[in-house]
Amino acid sequence: MRLITRKQIWRAYPQLDPYTDEVCKRYMKHAFHSRNLLKGIVVHVVAVLVAVAIASVSVWLFSYEVTSFSESQRGTIPILFGLSVVGLWLTSVLWLPAVFLFVTRDLWLRHVVQQQIQSTNCSGCGYQLLGLTIEDENELKSVTCPECGMKFELDTGHLKQGDIDPKLLKCS
Repeated sequence: MRLITRKQIWRAYPQLDPYTDEVCKRYMKHAFHSRNLLKGIVVHVVAVLVAVAIASVSVWLFSYEVTSFSESQRGTIPILFGLSVVGLWLTSVLWLPAVFLFVTRDLWLRHVVQQQIQSTNCSGCGYQLLGLTIEDENELKSVTCPECGMKFELDTGHLKQGDIDPKLLKCS
């Protein structure tokens, strides 16, 4: 089982095993920028807004309960205990937007890398073209699927040389 961490998420994908960490970092950056970056930003903003809304409703409900509890004649010790519990709850709720942001960031990054890797599948048979040898015939770069023999021209459609061989990606 491969453990996915934020620092080396590329190690979760066996297709990227032959490459160094630096090449994989460039591949991830390429994947992140070639996919819909605006969509990712919108997903993050919506997640944080939902978390802020949940936190706000929780704070409002708990403050209402504390107010009604403190106005009752139940004594000071239960009130202090209740306020301590409410304080702990509010402290954890206030971290909720940050937690939502980090979780959605990691999920989005995994999604983007998975989409990038799947975009290099052969349209004929679904064979993974990532890492195959790029052929150079008459200044026309292409890659041939070893399963079905279908030939794909690079840099003319959606497939680029860097998609097939991440070592060709430039640092940016």
